[in-house]
Amino acid sequence: MSDNTKQSSPVITQDPLNVFRFENEWNVGIFDCCDDCRLTMCSYFCWLYMFCTLMSDLKESCCSYICIPFPLIVFRTKLRSNLRIKGSIWKDSLTSLCLPWCALIQMKSELKQRDLIN
Repeated sequence: MSDNTKQSSPVITQDPLNVFRFENEWNVGIFDCCDDCRLTMCSYFCWLYMFCTLMSDLKESCCSYICIPFPLIVFRTKLRSNLRIKGSIWKDSLTSLCLPWCALIQMKSELKQRDLIN
């Protein structure tokens, strides 16, 4: 006697909005900007150089500083989205506008912490 019953695979449904629910936190806090003295001094005295090195790390052009309004907000949001870090554009904007040096250092440090740059 043969058994002709088909085994059905379970149907897995995924919440379509799940792609917008990020699971990671920042490894480096916004007020940890003074932990690395070299980054702190370099970003304070050579902010444009630090911004350009960050753009290089993100595989973007340094000219974006001139071409894009509020570039730090744009690239902070890009970095946060790519690394699936919780947050919002609102928080990225406030952080970038109120604490630009700390935001820049946090972004560079986050990439280092995750071994994405040297």
